[in-house]
Amino acid sequence: MALSLENKSETAEKTSKSAALLNKYLTNAVSMTRLDTIIESHKTLSDYAKRSEWDDIKADDVYAKRKEVEKEMKGFGIKDKLAYYGNVKAGEHSRETTTKLGIIAAAMVVAATIDPDLSHCVAGAGMAYIASKTAAATIGAPQTPKELFSTRDYVDLKHAQTALKKLESNLMKKENQKMVQQAIINGAYFPGRGMYGR
Repeated sequence: MALSLENKSETAEKTSKSAALLNKYLTNAVSMTRLDTIIESHKTLSDYAKRSEWDDIKADDVYAKRKEVEKEMKGFGIKDKLAYYGNVKAGEHSRETTTKLGIIAAAMVVAATIDPDLSHCVAGAGMAYIASKTAAATIGAPQTPKELFSTRDYVDLKHAQTALKKLESNLMKKENQKMVQQAIINGAYFPGRGMYGR
């Protein structure tokens, strides 16, 4: 009986350590990406999730927190989502837009050499992109302080969701690497030849 109680307390201690580490990870991840655009936040969070200090976080804790964040996100409306995808919260994002427009211009040049009508189609796609960005920024722009706080909360939750996905993916890759290493040590897997050297 005492042995089972020790095991339960050890498990609870490890879980609480994992949960505390996960909360620290999420707090730092959200504060780091607060003013980032969507693309910048993905890059920042990918790099941040790869740090070895997060290896002690349990995948079950990450999964539970993802479900909790998804449940909270259901309470937000379309306006908050449009504000996020229009990058209203992120401030200036001209570099991303300029890059995309440069790609569209290059595609128009290539399309014009193939067929002049094709370049008109690419130009139409470029105009649709600009129109969608403008519409999302206009419609999604917060008009009142309450809407601004709602948009900020949604952006923080969205960045938390992205951070959790990146962490979960990274933890899974590390677990798979450990399994392969253990299989190599046990002689059940040979790099380049597969299982049992076949």
